[in-house]
Amino acid sequence: MNFTSIFKNLATSYSQFPYSIDETPYHRIPFWDLFKATDKDSNPVTIFKSVDKSVLVMNCLSMIRKIKLPGLIKIVDINETEEYVYIVTEIVEPVTKLNDHETIMALVDFNKFYSNFSKFFKIGKLSKENLFINSIGELVLFGLECCVERNNDNFQYISMWENFFNVDCKKTESAVVANTISQVLKSSKFLSNDSEIRDVIKSYSNGKTKFERFNQKLFNCKVIASDFNELVSIYEKLKEIHILNANERSILLRSFLSIYYKDNLKLSSNFMNNFVVPELIRDLNNEHEIFDPMFLMALFDIIFKNEIHSHDKSVKEIIYKMFGLPQRQIRFILLIHLGKIMDHFPVKELRFNDMIFNKLMNGINDNDSNIRLLTLKTIPTFVSTLTERQLNNELIRYIAKLQIDKDEEIRKWTILIILKISETLKNYNLILTILNKSFQNDSETVTVKLCVLYGIEQLMDNFEFELIIKRVINLMLLGLMDKHAEIRFKSESLFNKYMEKINSEIKNRYSSEINGMKNKKFEDYNSMLDDKSMGNFFTKLNQDFIASNVVDLNASMSNLNINNKEGEDEWDGFNEDDAWNESKADDGWNDTNVNDGWDDSNINDGWGDSNANDNLEANKVDDEWDNFDEEENNEWDW
Repeated sequence: MNFTSIFKNLATSYSQFPYSIDETPYHRIPFWDLFKATDKDSNPVTIFKSVDKSVLVMNCLSMIRKIKLPGLIKIVDINETEEYVYIVTEIVEPVTKLNDHETIMALVDFNKFYSNFSKFFKIGKLSKENLFINSIGELVLFGLECCVERNNDNFQYISMWENFFNVDCKKTESAVVANTISQVLKSSKFLSNDSEIRDVIKSYSNGKTKFERFNQKLFNCKVIASDFNELVSIYEKLKEIHILNANERSILLRSFLSIYYKDNLKLSSNFMNNFVVPELIRDLNNEHEIFDPMFLMALFDIIFKNEIHSHDKSVKEIIYKMFGLPQRQIRFILLIHLGKIMDHFPVKELRFNDMIFNKLMNGINDNDSNIRLLTLKTIPTFVSTLTERQLNNELIRYIAKLQIDKDEEIRKWTILIILKISETLKNYNLILTILNKSFQNDSETVTVKLCVLYGIEQLMDNFEFELIIKRVINLMLLGLMDKHAEIRFKSESLFNKYMEKINSEIKNRYSSEINGMKNKKFEDYNSMLDDKSMGNFFTKLNQDFIASNVVDLNASMSNLNINNKEGEDEWDGFNEDDAWNESKADDGWNDTNVNDGWDDSNINDGWGDSNANDNLEANKVDDEWDNFDEEENNEWDW
């Protein structure tokens, strides 16, 4: 059947029936097809369309119009045509599988409804397929085809039902209700297999107990009273929350959340999303001197776990408001949920930069080190959303303050966070400044220095060659002179890695020039390094110096000059500047800042931290070179 065409005809005849309806039903029960639809405001509804206009359908319609009790499905609109009845209701889903907690809540709903209903009416025919779950997780009923008033002993509707479906219906009211409750309980093996519960239901089914007494005995069964008593009590109170004032609502919500977390309740998403969440939002929007942090935590837990977006507008306003509060517990909850907040809301919808950023970063001024540390750790979650000014100006100022925090853990994590966001910053000169400052400021803290060295290692491929030469090497040299052995060891290992990188870069840059300079004399020089010990090499240099009338070799070597060095076999072809000046000597060491292994060297090579200048005229030389005079030349003869 093409329901769309039927609806179009209906909409034409009844202009007051503006609903968009799915073409196929999502559920069927006797006499009714259920269709999902939306009203003109896009609110979801369910439309029950009758299969005909039989006596039973018309009796159901009559009772729906007459009976107004909690527990019956809420009617939004009713329309009739010559062939069908259309009943528009709140959105509902059929009862399928329920867990233990949901089953208990369903029993509370049904028994509360029937306690009121049975005072005035007989249900006539009832089964689990007449029960539905609405948008807030309540159990509601639809299907009053056999319903009659309480004083009516006529079973004509039940007889019609039996004849229509060719079934034998139980004609006692208690049997019908007991059978329906048994069907609901079957959702829970834990409850349905309890012998005490089965005996109570059987007694009521046989007509030996009135419903009020049956209801009392059912909830006093040991398994329900011991395991679900608190849930039953709090759920019954929650159903009356609409009549409470603001303070009473807060107290009731706090009691519910305590039970919810303590007993790890597994409640329906409809109940949590559409009943609990709106109540939490209502309370958090109120003006309190002190807000309950449990409410905010529960709100985040529910909406993030179930990916609820229907309350996004209200939740965002609460987040903006909460970040401005001085309550430390509230700030703590906001910080631990910040990652989920950023994931839940689209970047364009969450006004993070102007409504949250500065309020959030005020956490670094908190007296509690845990808040300061947690604030620091949240930076990677939002750094990509910041403007250029916030990133390179405001954020760096905050980091500079954390860098000198009195808490060692915070100083350590400052370095780690900088490394984490380095790709976003992309200012490696600035990053190196931060690392260098931390390394020098934390003279007594090994862990912070180790973090700096770790950062230098991780960023090796990001530093430009010139930056390595000018700044990175100097930082590692500080580490080589550190008083802590672990720092010295790590610095040495890292220094060697960087030297390999430097040598590799030099070879790549100047490989053709180096290859062209490999003449005979250069090969002889390399041969000396390969075949003889360094001691013999320096002995030869010493003899050459003496032969060149170098007689004034004092501690600083400041007056040492090697001039008119002609006819020396080892240095033949070099002029006086080739070996010691800054010019590019054809000795394989070109374009480095280490001429012949001596000048401009900051390397701890066993000969002291020499800073010899271009002509070996140094202002300062390490103690190993002090008081070295002409008479000590013999000590160089190996």
